Amino acid sequence: MKTRNLLVATIGLFLLATAALVSAQQSDSAAPAATPASTASADANNMDELAKKLSNPVAALISVPFQYNFARAYGDDGYQNLLNIQPVI
Repeated sequence: MKTRNLLVATIGLFLLATAALVSAQQSDSAAPAATPASTASADANNMDELAKKLSNPVAALISVPFQYNFARAYGDDGYQNLLNIQPVI
């Protein structure tokens, strides 16, 4: 039983670390650009930003939510640990 709890905790920590890395990568790519002085440079910056977003359109759609449930009075052991991992791609 301790092995199961350790496994659930390890998977949970791994998923939290993965979510933090994905969030950090997305926030780095969404950093605001400097305000340009002319409209021509603004158009060029918008085109560059659009090209970056279109190069990996799936990156903004990926999420890995997980749900941990603990139930007492379940089966012979008396409790249940359940970790639902629901990746959305």
